[in-house]
Amino acid sequence: MLILSHAMVDGFVTHCEWNSIMEAVATGLPMVTWPHSAEQLLNQKMAVEVLGIGVGVGLDESDTVVGRMVVEKAIGSILDGGEEGEERRRARELTEKSSTTVQEGGSSCDNLFDFIKSFKGE
Repeated sequence: MLILSHAMVDGFVTHCEWNSIMEAVATGLPMVTWPHSAEQLLNQKMAVEVLGIGVGVGLDESDTVVGRMVVEKAIGSILDGGEEGEERRRARELTEKSSTTVQEGGSSCDNLFDFIKSFKGE
């Protein structure tokens, strides 16, 4: 997170493990998705099609070869401030929304305290 939070980082390429998606939301960075296997393909769909914070390199299967021009286009689209800048806008929007959930009174904070109370028998 320290590196992704640096002011010079404008986005990143990810293999689409769940932690990478959470890091994109936490830092407000768009990502180029390049899944390799298993759940990474589903996580890519979540990041690109549902959350709208990523641009895929066109992989639907783990054994597909991706050319240099495809990767270059995907990286260019997350760095562009035009229409493709939508991924960046969505990532920043999700950052704002998610930060309130971990603050006192937020849903994640409340759920954690409720979970702890359940062990105490309260």
